[in-house]
Amino acid sequence: MHPIARKYYCTLVCPYDGEGNIDQTGYRQLVRYFMGPRFRHLGGICVNPEAGEIHYLTRAEKRRLVEIALEETNGAMPVIAGTFAYTTKEVLEVTSDAKAVGAHGLFVAPPAGCGDITANWDADKYPEVWLDQLKAQDKAVDMPMITHPS
Repeated sequence: MHPIARKYYCTLVCPYDGEGNIDQTGYRQLVRYFMGPRFRHLGGICVNPEAGEIHYLTRAEKRRLVEIALEETNGAMPVIAGTFAYTTKEVLEVTSDAKAVGAHGLFVAPPAGCGDITANWDADKYPEVWLDQLKAQDKAVDMPMITHPS
């Protein structure tokens, strides 16, 4: 098992300012909070999880949040980056961004998009829907992945 899988991860929510922009100062404070002594040696940070705001973040915003987490942790704990997006093409772009900025691994969620996949998909019966996307991500960046079985 890869060492990155032997950690507990805190999935961070994204704070916003009064105008609907990312509150980067607030985000930095949140990262620092989870770098405290109670969590630092046990865990890591998960940026851009499949939380509510992920549906509204642009590709550039997702990348910036990963950069901020990496700046604040400065190698003290692993940072894994969520790759959630609505198309496999966009997932691969976000995946490549995560690698480019130095994320230690990926947090991957099943495909989004049409209601048939998100509401009615039977992963046990038809795993290839997600496996194709996972294989594409692995081929693109060859990074450790933690899966979220939504």
